[in-house]
Amino acid sequence: MSAKKPVGVVAADASFANRLKGPIKSAGLGLLFFASVKALIDQDDEDTPVGCVVAELCAGPNVMRELEQALFIVPVVLFAGNAPLAVAVQAMKAGAFDVVENTEALVESVWRALALSGKYQQLLDDRAAASQKIRSLTQREREVFVRMVRGLPNRRIAEELEISPKTLDIHRANLLFKMEVKTIAELCRMHLMDRVNPMLLPQIFG
Repeated sequence: MSAKKPVGVVAADASFANRLKGPIKSAGLGLLFFASVKALIDQDDEDTPVGCVVAELCAGPNVMRELEQALFIVPVVLFAGNAPLAVAVQAMKAGAFDVVENTEALVESVWRALALSGKYQQLLDDRAAASQKIRSLTQREREVFVRMVRGLPNRRIAEELEISPKTLDIHRANLLFKMEVKTIAELCRMHLMDRVNPMLLPQIFG
């Protein structure tokens, strides 16, 4: 248990934080409190990062948005309380790991979230690598790339770019080499990974 990363509770309301303190600590988990997402990001240490974030569902949309903007991608568990169902649905669509209604379910969900936190970081690293490779392409290679992931045949790509099939083959070979892939399916995966909301990476690629 000691190897697990701590749980980060983001709550401006101290009473909410205090409500979770007992159940989470009783489960043998470390716990850190933050009054805001900014406080979490500012104080986060690479040696002791939080493994997941817990927040009230009513604050969920703002928490998710701020984490996304900071590329601070960890599982987010939201505590529903009396929040309407529509808010829960919105939160899940935005990439929340789970929405729970009581502390017992919260502890169970937090354990599952912590078990997957390493996978979240790996997906974020994969996204950064994909983005870097895409940005290494020349303008012409990018023009070929976007048409390839759209599924256009070689002849159509050559016609649209007004280049010969032989020249197209050269650009294709160069971009595949730079992207370090062999198939269009791999290119499509990297393209989607680069463009998708990072909070949704686990839902799409998990």
